Amino acid sequence: MGKRQRDCVNCGAPVGIIGRDLCCRCSVRRRERASKQPCPDCGLDRLLDAGTGRCVRCSRRCSEC
Repeated sequence: MGKRQRDCVNCGAPVGIIGRDLCCRCSVRRRERASKQPCPDCGLDRLLDAGTGRCVRCSRRCSEC
């Protein structure tokens, strides 16, 4: 048997990498959450397009709406 792994600080799942506090699922969630910003048009947290500065849904909307 191997050594006991550390538990994730968020969900309690085993952390497989030495020196981390989060499991793989929680670390991916944290990374995705950090990359999202509120859209200036709809106000939802989404990935913003660099060209328009808005989310994909708002940038596809017609200009009259």
